[in-house]
Amino acid sequence: MTNETTYRDKGRAVVLAALMVLSVVAMTVSFTGAAAAQTATNADATIDANDLNGDNVWIGQQVNITNLQSPADLTQGGDVVKSLRVNDGSAMLDTSDLSAGRYNIEVDGSSNGSIWINEHEISTGFNSNTVVQGGNAGLTYEDVSDYARRSGDADNAVEVSVTGEYEGENLSDSELAAIFDNADAGTGDAADDNAVLLTGLNNQSGEAAEENIATTFGDSEEAGNYSFTFDVTDTTASDTAEITVVEQGSSEVNFGQTTYQGVAGDNVEIDLDLTNTNNAYLNLTHEGTHVANINVSDVNEEDVTVVVDTYNGEIVKLLDGDGEEISSSDYDAANTEFDWATSQTALPAVEYDLEAQYDPAEDVTDGALLILNDRSTDGITTHVAPSEIDYDSDNPEDFLGSATERDYVASGDYLITQVEATGIYSQLQATGADSGLNSGQGLSLTYERQSTGAFDTTETFTLADLDDKGINYHIYEDADNGTFYVIFNTADLADVSDEDYDLSAGEEWNAEFEVNGTENAYVDEDEVETVDTDFDVEAINTELTGEFNEDDRLQVSNSAESEISAQTNLAPGTTADYYVRFQTEVYEQETTVGEDGMISATFDFSDRSAGDELKTVRVSPSIGDAAKSSGIIVASEPEPEANISIDGELTSSEVQVGEEGELVVTVTNSGDAEGTVDFHVDIGDETITQEQLTLAAGEDVTRTYTDFNTSEAGSEISWEAHAGNATDEGALSVVESDDPGNSDDSGSDDSGSGDSGSDDSGSGDSGSDDSGSDSDDDGTPGFGVGVALVALLGAAMLALRRQN
Repeated sequence: MTNETTYRDKGRAVVLAALMVLSVVAMTVSFTGAAAAQTATNADATIDANDLNGDNVWIGQQVNITNLQSPADLTQGGDVVKSLRVNDGSAMLDTSDLSAGRYNIEVDGSSNGSIWINEHEISTGFNSNTVVQGGNAGLTYEDVSDYARRSGDADNAVEVSVTGEYEGENLSDSELAAIFDNADAGTGDAADDNAVLLTGLNNQSGEAAEENIATTFGDSEEAGNYSFTFDVTDTTASDTAEITVVEQGSSEVNFGQTTYQGVAGDNVEIDLDLTNTNNAYLNLTHEGTHVANINVSDVNEEDVTVVVDTYNGEIVKLLDGDGEEISSSDYDAANTEFDWATSQTALPAVEYDLEAQYDPAEDVTDGALLILNDRSTDGITTHVAPSEIDYDSDNPEDFLGSATERDYVASGDYLITQVEATGIYSQLQATGADSGLNSGQGLSLTYERQSTGAFDTTETFTLADLDDKGINYHIYEDADNGTFYVIFNTADLADVSDEDYDLSAGEEWNAEFEVNGTENAYVDEDEVETVDTDFDVEAINTELTGEFNEDDRLQVSNSAESEISAQTNLAPGTTADYYVRFQTEVYEQETTVGEDGMISATFDFSDRSAGDELKTVRVSPSIGDAAKSSGIIVASEPEPEANISIDGELTSSEVQVGEEGELVVTVTNSGDAEGTVDFHVDIGDETITQEQLTLAAGEDVTRTYTDFNTSEAGSEISWEAHAGNATDEGALSVVESDDPGNSDDSGSDDSGSGDSGSDDSGSGDSGSDDSGSDSDDDGTPGFGVGVALVALLGAAMLALRRQN
C-alpha cells in the first residue's frame, strides 16, 4: 500500500473546503438574522439608548435596547456586569440573573445614561375564605413592588398567567376560564393547557392601587379547597390565593351582638358574621310592625358591619372585619339598600327587633335587639389654639390636643367652638358637616356680636356666610362622644372688609347652636333647642413681668437659673423667642406659652455681677408685637431651703424587767421651704418604721414607739432615728425588779441554821418575857434582836464548857 496523494484526492479536498466555508458563511448570516428577529419580536420592554433617563424595567424581562453602538456594556459602580452584543444597532438584555438596582449603559467606555432594574412583587387574595356553590368571590390583585408597574401605557400593562388546583389536582384551562370571568384561554401563555391569561392589570398612571378580579364558582364546581397560582408572564413575580367552596344549604347570617344601642338621628353600626354566603337580609320591626328591610348582597367578606343612617333611612357604608370601609367596587351598591316598609322618614327613639336571613325565602338564622335612645342638645364651649398649628383633617385629634378652653381669644389665634349634642350626626355626615349646618334641616350655628351701646347695630354670621366670603373653616365630628367642633382662624375674619364678619379686638360675641323643630324630625314642631356661650375678642398683648427699678429697667438676678418671664393672652402652645443682650454677649432661647398664659425661660447668669447692664431683653411671640425692655443684673437672693432635724427622747432611760419602754421622736423642718426626707426608726436590730416624710416650712411631726423587748435584766436596748441626713440615737437600760417579796434575805441561811436546833431551843430563854414583850418593834424575822444576842451568848458559853 502506498501513501501518495492523487490529483483526484486533492481536488476532492478543495471542494470540501469550499463547501465548509460556504456553510460557515451561511450559518453566520442565518444566526445574525435569527438574533435580529429575536430582538424585534421577543422583547418584553424596549428602551432607547439615546434617551436614557432612569428608565424602569423589572427582573425577568427581556429588554430590547435600541440606537446602541458597539462596544457596549451594562455596568454598575464602575464594574462591567454584562457585555452587550450589538446587532444592527440593538442589543437584547436578559435581566433574569440581575439584582435590583441602578445600572449604567456604556458605549466605548462612556455612559449613555442609567436604567433602574426593579424586583417585581405582587399580592393576591380572595376577599372571603369561602364561597357558596353558585356564588361570586372577589379576588384582589395588587402590585406591591417598591416601584409598581403603572405606566399608563397599555403596551406595558401586566399579563398574569393563572393555574389552579382542586384538592391537589390540576384544573384545566376550560375550568379556569369558567371561574375567572375575564380571562383569556386562547392566546399567549394561556394557550397552553391548564392555564388562563389575565391582561391589562395595573394599567393606570399614578399611585399603585388594588384591582378587583371577578370570579364565579358555579353550581357545577365541586365543593372543596381550591388553590390558584398567579405568575406575571414577563417577570419573576408570583403569588398564590386559596378559597374553599361550600355546598348550598350550610349558610348563616349571625349578629355579632345580642343588643345594639344608639341615638335616634345618629348612625348605628350592626356587625354581622356571614357564613357560606355573600348576602345578608335584615328585617326591622317594632311591636309587630314591619318598619324596614336592610339588604346587602354580593359582599365578599365574612365579617361585615353595616352602618345605618337612622335619620334618612340609608345604608351609609360597609366596613370589613378590620373596620376599613369596603369600596363600592367590592359589593353591588345597587343591592345595598334600606327599604322602608312604612312612610316614616326617620327612625324614632324606640326598641326594635332585628332578624337575619341569608335568603329572604329561607328561615331566620339569628335575632337581636336595637335600642334607639332620645337625642339631646347639651352644651357649647369655646377653645383657642395657636395660629401656627396647621389643621390636619386626617389627624384632627392632634390639633384639638393643642387647644385650651377659654372664654376669650386673641385676634389671630384659632377659635374652636365645641358643641355637645346627639342625634344630629346622620344629618351632618349625610350632607357633609358644613352643608348639614346650613342645609335647612333644622341645625344651625350662629355667631352674633353683643351690643355695647344704645346705637350699636347687631352683627351676625353663619357658616354659610363664611362660605360666601371664601373664608376657610373646618368641622370635626366626634359622633362617638356626642361632640362636634367648628374651627377657624380669627385673623381670617379680621381681614374681611365687611364689618358683619369682622371679629375686632374689644368686642364681645355670642355663639349659639340651634335645633329647630319646624325642620328637624326629632324636635317638636313648636320648639327650638338652643345652647350658647359668650367670648371676648382681645388685641394681642404680651408684657414682661418682674421687678423694675426706678429707671424702668427689668431686674434680673445673677443666679444659675435666672428666670425671665412675660404674660400674654395668646393661646397656650404659641412659640416665643427670647433675645437677651449684654454689651458683648447675646443669649437666645425658644419656648412656648404655658397654660396660665406665662412665657418663661431660664438663663445661667451666675458669672454676672450685680450692676451689669442688659442692653436688650426681648420676648417675641410668633404673632403680635414683642415685649422688650432694658435690664440690670441684681444680686440673687438665697434660694429657700428646707432644714430638717430630728430629736428622739425616752420617757425613762431605765425600766425594770417587763416594764414598757417608750421613745418619742420629733422631726422638725425649721427651714423656709418644703422638704421631703427618708424617715426610719430602728430599735435593737429591727427597723420599726420607714417612710417618705414631707414637711412644710416650719412644720414638725411627732411619733411614739414602744417596741422595746424588756424581758432581760441588765440589757441595753439601742435605738436610732433618721430623717434624711439628720440622726439621733440612744439606749434604754433594763434593771432587776425591786419587789420586796423577792429579796435575798427571805431565803438566808440564818432561817435554817443549825443553831435553831441547839439545846438552847428548849431553854428557859425561849419562853422569856422578851419573846412576848410589849415592844412595838416589828422585830427581825425568826428572832428579835435581844433574843439573838442571848442565843449567841448562850452558844459561846456552851462551847466554852464543852471545851473545858
